[in-house]
Amino acid sequence: MDGDWELMTGVRGVLTLGHMPGHQSLVVELPRSGTKILVADAGDLRENFEREVPPGECDDPALGIASIRKLKAIRDATGGELVLLHDPDEVHARPLAPAFYD
Repeated sequence: MDGDWELMTGVRGVLTLGHMPGHQSLVVELPRSGTKILVADAGDLRENFEREVPPGECDDPALGIASIRKLKAIRDATGGELVLLHDPDEVHARPLAPAFYD
């Protein structure tokens, strides 16, 4: 897909360039848990979002920072939560399979 897109009601992809060409993150609207923003490789650590620094091995740091800001803007607009998939402190603090968000 090119750009932002909707997979189905409540699930959309957002273009988050910087880490690599064509990189995308997902925004998932859950009925009870609210909005979860799966950042993928747009930011590896909480620090990437707090300090607005591009992730490691970033093809284009300026686009990486723009994508971090884009995801933070979605978080702020929806009251959602950034789900960091590579930060060990974040991953181990979250429900893991077979637990789930609803």
